[in-house]
Amino acid sequence: MDIALLESSKEVSKRRGFINPLSDKLRHRKENKIVSSINDLKEKIEQTRQKMYRAYKNNPNDPQVLIISQTLDMLLNELERKKGNSKK
Repeated sequence: MDIALLESSKEVSKRRGFINPLSDKLRHRKENKIVSSINDLKEKIEQTRQKMYRAYKNNPNDPQVLIISQTLDMLLNELERKKGNSKK
């Protein structure tokens, strides 16, 4: 089937209010995976943050504090990327 024809039939279906239950189901499944992934990431961020605070409290000059902080930064950046992708 011609891609242009397929695209135009999708547009007509949208305008007429037809919903493809299969594509809706797949979209929801993908959104649930993203949300689950984001929630898992938030949990890991919180665990890493607590680990950093404990390390700092134990010895602020410990090189591990910097390493944990950098790991936390990477996790936070990943969270922002995933949040940005889930909005698209």
